Amino acid sequence: MFFCNSQKKSFLRIYQSLFSLRLLSHVVAFTMILGLSTLWAFDYGHPEFRGLTPCSLLAPQKMPLINFESEGTINRNTIRILSLDGGGIRGIMETFFLEQIEKLTGKRISDIFHLIAGTSAGGIIAAGLTVPDDSEENLLQNKPKFTAEDLTNLFKDHANKIFHKNIYSLWGFLGPRYNSASWENLAVEKFQTATFNQSLIDTLIVSHDLHGNKPKFFKSWSQKETFYTKDVVLATSAAPTYFQPRIVTSVNTPNPKSYFLSDGGTCANNPTACALVEAKKLYPTIHKYEIVSLGTGQYSDPLCYDQMKNAGFVGWGMNMLNISIDGPSNLIHQEMQTLYPNSYFRWNPVIDKEHAAMDNIAPHNIDYLLQVADDMISNNQQAFHDLVKRLKKPKEDLIPIYQTKRNSLQYQDIS
Repeated sequence: MFFCNSQKKSFLRIYQSLFSLRLLSHVVAFTMILGLSTLWAFDYGHPEFRGLTPCSLLAPQKMPLINFESEGTINRNTIRILSLDGGGIRGIMETFFLEQIEKLTGKRISDIFHLIAGTSAGGIIAAGLTVPDDSEENLLQNKPKFTAEDLTNLFKDHANKIFHKNIYSLWGFLGPRYNSASWENLAVEKFQTATFNQSLIDTLIVSHDLHGNKPKFFKSWSQKETFYTKDVVLATSAAPTYFQPRIVTSVNTPNPKSYFLSDGGTCANNPTACALVEAKKLYPTIHKYEIVSLGTGQYSDPLCYDQMKNAGFVGWGMNMLNISIDGPSNLIHQEMQTLYPNSYFRWNPVIDKEHAAMDNIAPHNIDYLLQVADDMISNNQQAFHDLVKRLKKPKEDLIPIYQTKRNSLQYQDIS
């Protein structure tokens, strides 16, 4: 469907006002102070707003680090998958981890994996690791434009361009908290006119189709449509109340189609299962996988019965973001751990909740996130060593089904 200009403007106005109107209805009932307290529910930080009473019965629990089998040679006919969670500025922990992988293996991430999937910040990273370098000396060598270290520096040095405050939004109460134009200009600068189908390896990025209220999967291998890579990263990272939603239109097709999209984290903040499904479709005859799934940190903020038994809109609202995003993400982790106990690696550091805000770009907070990432590697040296040992081995030259003439018509991309 192609939206006219009036429809586009209507969509944007509806989106910008929907959240504010819903809160305002409660503000009228509960007073302005209560409304502002509710607003803080959408900011991960500020622990003084998190919970009505302390809960000492439940201690924070770390997500276990699952390591590969370290013995033997690599399995033949094995698909390597990299999955990258969303999490705003906390995505810098993912780039730091990948930076160490690139340094120790001596290879780019796109030379290690067959398929990369990402959501929100993870989608930005996935696109950056697979967009080709169009410089004259690297164009014919199929090298990615950015290293993992480049992307670490992107988050560190340009965070203020991504999270550029909208002074008229009243901290996101009356509109998007951040100026989307600043982030858009940076995306254009970094990705220029690259199209998503030019990605060096198969890349999957998740967004949320607001018009149909369903996931929108950007697939670099899609034969139906493609998009400018800059538009893909802007769509997957358009977090509600933080940035404007995006209207993204396909390119290089006879009948362009437009989509009304927001951050993919509201569909699949942990896209590991999405990546696995696509891998099964791309390689239907292969059933062995090596899966590396990276998170952007988790913090334990346990809820107690006494705290929540009489909770209403405010009490639940202050905890709903953590419940609705981290709950499904942990479910995916448990499922993958059960299905692939010896070939699935999940890395998701535990962070203090005062450092958990997705938009806390203060230099001391970025330094904290990098230190936590470094500490987790140091504290899990054997598991990390085993992973590096695996990833040093060349990935197999596997042919996805859409590249075979005999099966290209049998492959159905229904999403």
